Amino acid sequence: MNTTPWFKKKPVIFSSIAIILIAIIGLIVYFTTQNNEDKTYDNQFMSSLSKGLERRWNIADSTPDDEYGKAEYKKSVNAELDVIEQYQDKKFEDSKLKEQAVAYINVLKDSKSTLDSYGSDEFTDDWEAQYDKRTGILVKINNIKKITVSKKYQDNLDEILGSGHAANKNDTFKTNLDNMFKSIDFKAQPDEFYEEGDYLDYTATLKNTTGENIENFTADIKLKDDNGTVVDTDYIDADSWNKDESVNFEFSTDKHFSSYEVKITNADIAK
Repeated sequence: MNTTPWFKKKPVIFSSIAIILIAIIGLIVYFTTQNNEDKTYDNQFMSSLSKGLERRWNIADSTPDDEYGKAEYKKSVNAELDVIEQYQDKKFEDSKLKEQAVAYINVLKDSKSTLDSYGSDEFTDDWEAQYDKRTGILVKINNIKKITVSKKYQDNLDEILGSGHAANKNDTFKTNLDNMFKSIDFKAQPDEFYEEGDYLDYTATLKNTTGENIENFTADIKLKDDNGTVVDTDYIDADSWNKDESVNFEFSTDKHFSSYEVKITNADIAK
């Protein structure tokens, strides 16, 4: 028969209970950590995105145009950042949505940096460029997972997505145009009467493969010597250049050059 007094057994009992409690707490922490690691935030991000957009639109709607200054611009950007910046390091189930979420957060941060030049000649162009990037990303997000807002702001959403579609179309057009001109090959035209110092004509034929009809196209041709120094500059243009249509470009120079660079100065998608 065990005659050990109960009060001497007590520390052993307490130690056993403590071990059990520690084990339970450890399991709780483990499973909580596992759940947090496995948790994805796709839906939460979309909800916060909608909330941020509505907050931004509310600021715009409640502020007269003539009172909308730097402070209001900053406030409108923060209205979104305050609710979505937290998702920059969160796990998403859809990797493409995560990519666009991060891109959108970054463009909002860039917009805040743009405000440093508020009041300068460059600000308007820079802010509009940020707007095009922002709306373009919203279209990409909406293509992955639909953005929903309250009925009051549906027109705002439709407008901003429309702007984004136009911005993305223009970006694709510019990329295709730049790639197209990488293949242009100007050749000197034979001239049996040519003498040193005379002008020579150079021509190239290029097909419009952008998928768009182009108007008001202009570009500078920078002619460079072996050292990369610009020795002459000319230009080419095309008033109306339909898709899949070939156009003959030409320039003349009396300078010797070893390479040339085409710098597009303007190109519009025909309406």
